[in-house]
Amino acid sequence: MLVENSLIAGNIGESGGGLSAHDGALDVIGSTIAYNVATQGGGAGINASTNLLGVENSLIWQNVASGMLHQGAQIAFPSSQDDYTISYTNVQGWNGYYGGMENFGLDPVFTDPEGPDGIPGTEDDDLRVTPDSPCINRGDPAFVPLDGELDLDRDPRVKGCRVDVGAYESDAGLASGDYDIDRDVDLRDFAEFQDCFRASDVNSDGFDTCLCTFDLHEDGVIDSADYAVFWTLQIGP
Repeated sequence: MLVENSLIAGNIGESGGGLSAHDGALDVIGSTIAYNVATQGGGAGINASTNLLGVENSLIWQNVASGMLHQGAQIAFPSSQDDYTISYTNVQGWNGYYGGMENFGLDPVFTDPEGPDGIPGTEDDDLRVTPDSPCINRGDPAFVPLDGELDLDRDPRVKGCRVDVGAYESDAGLASGDYDIDRDVDLRDFAEFQDCFRASDVNSDGFDTCLCTFDLHEDGVIDSADYAVFWTLQIGP
């Protein structure tokens, strides 16, 4: 089963309040699963006993299992299951136990998670993220949308240098030179600039992100002219 560019919110179940899968493979890509409730514990966001589980570029937040908001309330699967991959995903309570690439557990800063009625998990909630969200441009740098692929708002799936985490793409752009998306051009970005500058295969994974962030002259290459501009961004005026 594939869940992609989707929003699952405001559901209640005994277990797996948001999404429950028991047979075959389950892949969750570019989706937001939030404010779901499991009354008897275990995976209020995703409860999976499938043999294959993949979660990528997704936002899993404020799912409550037996009154708890920990990592296991967001995603749960049998301890014996070892064929799973979670990557570039924001999971509330993230502690690294599930492993994977570039996962995190930071407040996504939803626009209006309670909506006009003041109740989370209802239809009037706005679970798009604000421009201050750590989910913006935080998805897999090698992700390339399919032709015509859109987010839940029917907007282009990638608007910045990288795909956003969750079901919606933000209009907030990534600052030039800010590869690690911390709103600051610093030495960590300089290390990434060096790697991008040395990259020889323009078709390699992530090189499009290099160009988007560091090709400051927009001429299709990263060279010394871009470095001169990057240096001014790093040291400031």
